[in-house]
Amino acid sequence: MAINPPGSALGSVPGGQAPVPPATTEDEFTATAAQTVFTLTQPFTTGGLIVLTINGQRFALDTDFTAAGTTLTWLDTPFVLESGDSVVVIYNND
Repeated sequence: MAINPPGSALGSVPGGQAPVPPATTEDEFTATAAQTVFTLTQPFTTGGLIVLTINGQRFALDTDFTAAGTTLTWLDTPFVLESGDSVVVIYNND
């Protein structure tokens, strides 16, 4: 018994192709003391999804950092970055 037999409406996509999710980019940085600006490898646009973690802790867009184009700016809230902090940015654009 096929769970999703060919031709069924469940999971079928015109042309037989699976939908392609938006490309996800992950950029990793090692901060310098008091660094506030990071250059992303791909442009980020408003409406896309973005996650910023510093040393494994997640931070909020527009509260702790901003992102536009290829520039991510850390707003020094709630702390100033120290040399060696691990900064990871995962993002995509719809």
